[in-house]
Amino acid sequence: MSDPLLITIKEACHLLSISRTVLYQLVRRGEIKLIQVPGIRAKRISFSDLKVLAMKWQNEYIQLQEESDGSKETLRLPNVA
Repeated sequence: MSDPLLITIKEACHLLSISRTVLYQLVRRGEIKLIQVPGIRAKRISFSDLKVLAMKWQNEYIQLQEESDGSKETLRLPNVA
């Protein structure tokens, strides 16, 4: 089964484990684009854009791990807000 081309806001929030508020903050920052599909009121998000964003977050996390001094404190990604 192939990945869907477009997903709903709710599905995107679920896949990224973020709230709608955080998702719309990412939209305002230009990290996620909303797509208006002709004939329907609700907007959609490109599944491939979400995959790119998740990979970006993963790379930032790995970079933070490599830069850490080996301490056991929890590493956090940069604040989305």
